[in-house]
Order: sequence, then structure tokens, then C-alpha cells
Amino acid sequence: MITAPDLEELSSEYFTPLLGSTFALEGEDGTVISTRLLSCVESVASTMPGSPRRAFTLILEATGAVAATLRGGSFLLQHDAMGTIGPLYVERILSVTAGTRLPAFQVIFN
Repeated sequence: MITAPDLEELSSEYFTPLLGSTFALEGEDGTVISTRLLSCVESVASTMPGSPRRAFTLILEATGAVAATLRGGSFLLQHDAMGTIGPLYVERILSVTAGTRLPAFQVIFN
């Protein structure tokens, strides 16, 4: 099991090996959304000066049904190999896979 560090120390290096794998997003109300990690991209331009890590973004795509009214909010991010991370602010975004209408979610780490 890969144990994720504290949020302040978390970097893209922990997520890159898990691309394509399944994560669960658990909302404050107990809602659980099954997702697949589509991308993990570092952003040097978005990194705060003096930050111990480069900013990065995760894009997760729902693998099951998601309520149409579900938007952004506070979620725990769970993976069998990493354990639980969070709470994190997660925002619902437009579908990112061509030809599908699957909801996608974005998590930004600055």
C-alpha cells in the first residue's frame, strides 16, 4: 500500500502511477461516487513561489451514475493503494472523454 503523505506534502508523484485506476469520492452527506483517474498534470505556472511542491490537477471521470444536481463540494478521495485523502474541494466539470457524457471532476492542488 502506498501511504499518501499529509496534504501539504502530497505531489503528483503519488498519483501518476495510479492513472486509469479507480478512486472513490465520498461527500459530506455520505454520497459515494466511483471514478477513474484520467489525468494528473503538473502546472509550473500555477505554482506559488516558495511552495515545496509543483501545483497539479487531477481529472477523475465518473464510472457509474451520478445525480444530475451534484456539483462541487468537499469530498474524501479514496484509493485501495493510497488510503483516504482529504477533505478536498472537488468541482464537477464538463465531460472530458470524447463521445461520452460521463461527468468529470477536477481537484487542484496549489
